[in-house]
Amino acid sequence: MIAHPDTLRRLVAQYEALRQHTSDTDASGGQNLADISYTLCVSTGTRDIESALATAHEHIQAAERLSAQPVNKEAVNGASADAGTLSQS
Repeated sequence: MIAHPDTLRRLVAQYEALRQHTSDTDASGGQNLADISYTLCVSTGTRDIESALATAHEHIQAAERLSAQPVNKEAVNGASADAGTLSQS
């Protein structure tokens, strides 16, 4: 199971911000970066940050492609009509 695209966007943004602003000598920033890295790995089902970032970006892009597709109103209306028929049975 993979996290929701909005969650992944937030985690990637946090990771990138920490990565940019954390120096090698910043202990608390380094710990925060490690925590976000771990969370990204768990959220994407991966074991290293490079794979986690790649998987997160792929999942986010796939969700964006799906949301950009036009909705087939006939299919939606047919599905809701079918659901109403089923619930009356």
